[in-house]
Order: sequence, then C-alpha cells, then structure tokens
Amino acid sequence: MNTDPMNTDPMNTDMKSFAVKFGRNNADVIEDGSAFDESLLSEIGSIQSAEDFLRSRAFNDTAKRAFMQTVTKATTTNTSGCFHTQGTTRSITCNGQDTTGHPFDSVPMHLLSFQVFPDKRVEPQTLLFRSDFS
Repeated sequence: MNTDPMNTDPMNTDMKSFAVKFGRNNADVIEDGSAFDESLLSEIGSIQSAEDFLRSRAFNDTAKRAFMQTVTKATTTNTSGCFHTQGTTRSITCNGQDTTGHPFDSVPMHLLSFQVFPDKRVEPQTLLFRSDFS
C-alpha cells in the first residue's frame, strides 16, 4: 500500500512532477555540482495565479513588484507576457547559499520564467531562461 502523501495527493503529484521536470530540463546549467532545491521548485510549481505568486514566500518583495508590472501590462493590453526573475528568497540549489552569496550563484546567467496571462493566470516554466545580462 502506498503511504507516501507525495504520491496520493494529485496536487502534490503535480508539484513534484514540476520539480522533477524542472531538474531534468536544467541539470546541465548547474555549475557547482549541487542539485536543485525540490522544496522550492514544488512551491514554484504550485503557482497558478498572480495571487499565488504574491502570497508565495519563495519570492522577495522586489521580484513581486516587478511581477506586478508584468501582470498589469498583460491585463491592460489583453496580451500574455513573460516574467523572468532571480528574486527567490532562498537558493535555487541545495548548496547552502541561503546564508551567503546569491540564490542563483550555482546557475549564473539564468532566470526563472513565468507565462502571465491577461486573466492573471500564471504558468511557471520548466526551463530556465538564459540571459547574458549585458
């Protein structure tokens, strides 16, 4: 009998599958050999609306303000858009960078991506966006 709640609750299964797919799609960009933080990715994978994003503890206030600019543009123009950020409140990888360094030190030049729709739906993307920041 399966007693693992991650396998019995459909919502947890969806979040876990997001984390697994995200890890698989981005494994080649980690520079220090660490693994992605499955807990953080599961939280990100559960985001389905602008309200979810704003309530999430996974993102800092600066990221939330920038996100709202994308939401406002999507709703006023009735056109979907993309939001990219490195503004997480903890490291995206399990390498102890929560206390020192930047949350994306293990995956420099990459950003989390979200598709934002005019009705304020949000779809986290499973592939990191590469930017040269120049």
